[in-house]
Amino acid sequence: FSPLEVRPVNDDLPVEAAPGATRTLEWAAGWFNDTWTGADGIAPETAFACAGANVAAVYKFAEGGALERYFPGRADISNLTALNQYDTFLILLTAPVTCEMPIVGAPI
Repeated sequence: FSPLEVRPVNDDLPVEAAPGATRTLEWAAGWFNDTWTGADGIAPETAFACAGANVAAVYKFAEGGALERYFPGRADISNLTALNQYDTFLILLTAPVTCEMPIVGAPI
């Protein structure tokens, strides 16, 4: 997580959470870069279920630099089959969304 701030700001960013805890993500409409903290092997339709029809696209780089993509309801042009813990992805949302994302593994 590397925020770019153009004005003075005081942020309190907790970086440690117990396994089984959740983080609330509040996204506005638009593009967001985020990291999956859930379990390995989660299908994108499951991972982003709480965002519902507001997900327009998800992209992630796979091993070797290949680009994987997920478009809800478009299996013919989607090739992102699963997210693994700590996969970073770019997501496009068409409307504001609040999601509860699970934390797995030991605290950092």
